[in-house]
Amino acid sequence: MVRVLIVDDDDILLDSLCRVMEKHGYESVGAATGAEAIEIIEKEPVDAVILDYMLPDITGDKLALKMGRDIPYVFLTGIEEGLLRDVNLQGAVFKKPPNYEMIVACIDDMISFKEVS
Repeated sequence: MVRVLIVDDDDILLDSLCRVMEKHGYESVGAATGAEAIEIIEKEPVDAVILDYMLPDITGDKLALKMGRDIPYVFLTGIEEGLLRDVNLQGAVFKKPPNYEMIVACIDDMISFKEVS
């Protein structure tokens, strides 16, 4: 089963995303901080990450670099687009509140591409 890590410090959003991903056939695991996310990945790899940009202990782009470039990322943010202009995010970016179906479709595409390459 494809394993998706969801990292967000908003408990309600984290729980909702986990349930949506599981409803669509993914195994989901949640983390509220960057440190928790790293700990999870060190124990058992994941196939994709849905990642909040502003976490209590690190920004999403820095966390993505720590986790490695082999994992596809979807970023979530409540930050205005203009403030992210100078940030090089390697992955899809969705504004909060997210459209769950679009995130699932994006993860589906990323996983399909990863399996082909």
